[in-house]
Amino acid sequence: MLYIFVSLFAVLLVLNAAMVRTILFPSNLLCTVWLVSLLGLLASGTDFFPISFETLLVFFVGATAFSVGGLLGLLVDENLSQRQNTAVDPFRKQFIDRLLNISFVVVLIGFPFYVQAMIGLAQSAELETFIYRVRQDMVGTSGETGFSVISNLTVLSNYLAMAAWYENDGSVWNRRRAYLCVFVALAYGWLTGSKGAAVLLLMTLFFVHSMRARKVSPKAVVISLSLLAVAFSVGLLMVNLVFTTFESAEEMLVALVKGVQNYWLGGMVAFDQIVADTEAMESHHRIDRFFLQTANSFGGHFSVPSIHAEYSDITPLSNTDFFNTNVYTIYFSYFKDFGWAGAIILMAFLGFVLNIIFKRAELGRPIAVLLYSMTATGVVMTIYAETFWIGLNGYIKAFLFFALLYHFPLSMVPRNTREPLRKQAA
Repeated sequence: MLYIFVSLFAVLLVLNAAMVRTILFPSNLLCTVWLVSLLGLLASGTDFFPISFETLLVFFVGATAFSVGGLLGLLVDENLSQRQNTAVDPFRKQFIDRLLNISFVVVLIGFPFYVQAMIGLAQSAELETFIYRVRQDMVGTSGETGFSVISNLTVLSNYLAMAAWYENDGSVWNRRRAYLCVFVALAYGWLTGSKGAAVLLLMTLFFVHSMRARKVSPKAVVISLSLLAVAFSVGLLMVNLVFTTFESAEEMLVALVKGVQNYWLGGMVAFDQIVADTEAMESHHRIDRFFLQTANSFGGHFSVPSIHAEYSDITPLSNTDFFNTNVYTIYFSYFKDFGWAGAIILMAFLGFVLNIIFKRAELGRPIAVLLYSMTATGVVMTIYAETFWIGLNGYIKAFLFFALLYHFPLSMVPRNTREPLRKQAA
C-alpha cells in the first residue's frame, strides 16, 4: 500500500515542479517532505505499526488540495512580475542597522533575567538535569495565557536572528552580528528545554539564506542537515535520555537514531489511530486556539486544552525508549475536527496563502522573505503538527517586528521618494 502512495506523491511532485522548478515553491516542498517521509516509513519496515489506506488517502488528498490552492495562489497578483531588490536608501539602512543593534543589546541584557527565571522553574535541579526539569515545568504550564516580558525575550531573539541573517551582506560587522544573534537565540531556545527551538530556528535560517539567494545550495543543505542532527541529538540526550545510562557509544548512537526516527515518522503512524476514531481523544490543536486565548487574555473564560495531546503507541517493538508519541501531523487539526472537508478546504486555503507569500518573497521583498522562511519551516513540520493557525500569535508578532524594521523608515523620508521604497519593502 505504501508503494502506491509513494508513487502518487512522486507524480504530484513532478506535476508541481512542472509549474515552478524550485523546491522552495511551497507545493514542491510539501510533496518532497511527505514523499521522503513515506520512503522513510518503507525503509523502517516493521519498526512501526502499519498505516491504513484511509489514512494514506487523507495525506494524499490533503497534499493535492494544497497543490491546487498553490496554483491559484500563483495566478493572483499578476502585476508582480519584476524582481525588486531590497532598498539601499542610506537612511533606511542606517535605521535597520540601528534597530538590529538595539534589539541585540536588549536580548543580551535580558539574558541573565531569563536564566534566573528558568532556574526558578527548574526548582534547584542538578546541572545535568536542569534542562529536563525546565522542560517538564514548561509543558505543565503550556495552557496558561498572559503576556510576559521575560518569556517574550526568546521570541524577540528569534526574530532578531532571522533579520540579522537576512541583513548579512558579507561585511565584517554584519556577519559577526548575524552569528552572534543566532548564538544568543539558540541559547534562549536551549533554556526552554525544547529540542524544537534550535531545530526550527536553524531550519528557518536555511530558508532565509536560500530565498535570499533564490536557489538551494547543496553545501547549505549539507551544513544545515548536519547542524539539525547535532542540535536535535543534543536535545534528546538532555531531555528524553537524560536518565538513560549507555554502556557504549554505539548503544547511545542507536538510541539517538531511534529517537530521530520516532520524531520524524511517529506522527504519521499515530494519526492512523485518529482516522480510525476521531473521538479517541480531545482536540488539542483546534484552529481557533489563538482566538480563544486572545479572548481569555481580555477577560474571557473559554476552555483551552493543553497544547500537548495524549500519547499513542506507534511501534510493536519493546526494546526502545521511543515507543509512543503525542504528535499527529497537521491533519490532527484539520481532519479530526472537520473531516474530509477540513483536509481539503483548509489545506487548499493554506496552499493559496503560502504561495502568495512565496511569490512576493521571490521578488526580494524582505518582509515576505522572512515570513516565507517561517512558513516554509511550517510546511516541513506538517508531518509533525499544525503550526500555522496554532502559531498565529508568533506570525503576528513577527510581522509587527519586521514591519517596524522595514516599513517604519518610510514615514521619515521625503514623500516624493516614499513610493519606490515602499514597493521594495513590501
